[in-house]
Amino acid sequence: MPTEVKQNLVSLGFWSMQYSIAAILRDLPTEPAIAVNRNVLDGLLAQAGGGTATLAEALPLVS
Repeated sequence: MPTEVKQNLVSLGFWSMQYSIAAILRDLPTEPAIAVNRNVLDGLLAQAGGGTATLAEALPLVS
């Protein structure tokens, strides 16, 4: 994976964690964090197998 893509994924991960914590503490809607995470997952799944891959195939470190 290119370095820029890795950096962007890390940035999205940090944003997602920060927003999730803020949503819990401040009773904010969780939909923005869910939407970002779904979009990232959809992209990873599509890259791993044309949209038919499983999560474990897309993210082998999880399994």
